[in-house]
Amino acid sequence: MKYFFGVNIDEADNNASYDGEVFQTRTLSQDSEDKLKFMHDEYSSFSKQASLPRGLIVIAKTSIYIAMMMIAVGIIELFSKKVSTALLIIGLSLIFWAIYFGIAHYAKIRAGNVAASEDFSQHVQDAANAVSIAMEELGIPEDSKNIDCLACQYKIVKGQFRPQLMGFISHINLNLSAYIDHNTLCLSDLHTVWEIPLSNIISVKKSTRKTSAVLPEWNKEEPVNSEKYKKYKIRQGSEGHIICWYSSALIRSVHGEFELFIPDYDVDEFCALTGVSIEE
Repeated sequence: MKYFFGVNIDEADNNASYDGEVFQTRTLSQDSEDKLKFMHDEYSSFSKQASLPRGLIVIAKTSIYIAMMMIAVGIIELFSKKVSTALLIIGLSLIFWAIYFGIAHYAKIRAGNVAASEDFSQHVQDAANAVSIAMEELGIPEDSKNIDCLACQYKIVKGQFRPQLMGFISHINLNLSAYIDHNTLCLSDLHTVWEIPLSNIISVKKSTRKTSAVLPEWNKEEPVNSEKYKKYKIRQGSEGHIICWYSSALIRSVHGEFELFIPDYDVDEFCALTGVSIEE
């Protein structure tokens, strides 16, 4: 059994590829790749312009920490019946609150100015055109579904597959376009198309308490805490990382057996698209 979007780091080199590369049927032309990369780099530049300088971020975090500590000390002083000292400390904490909220307000103005600029508006239009061209080149229909699949690194230890952490991240959530074409499930990350005959998808096993993943970020348009995703018990860490459960689809072909990991928040969409029921 291999992981469809798995990379064996014992065998990996600069040209490392997914185990499911055998299902790859199309890749984007170099010209289109270059356009997408240019759009990505340009977006990164705008993001940098919109972000606060590191120094201000440090000042903001330090200010809110000091303010909260001063309030805590002030409350302790109140319980000790040192009212004047408590009020002085709490009053001084307002200075640090003012610094924090001032920086936060400046951050919103800074980001808003970038978002409202003509250059950014042109970038959004150019990026949309580049994506449209890439979709047309790869044959991705406009009504395709967006389904996350999980990628991971692993080692083989005593004949067993052992996923390896990337820092504290266990998996990468790939936001893929998914659609059916001639009884084949097609998945694309806008660079590559993988095709899996529906007859090769044997089953989908529901998540268990052993199948949780730590993802680097949330990549859906709807917020992770929206009503739509509440039932999946997704947690978000302080650094923005996501903790969720995932299910696995068993794929059996002439190339062997593969597991395709799908987060629980998208597994119903996957099953509806492929017509494969979830096994409890």
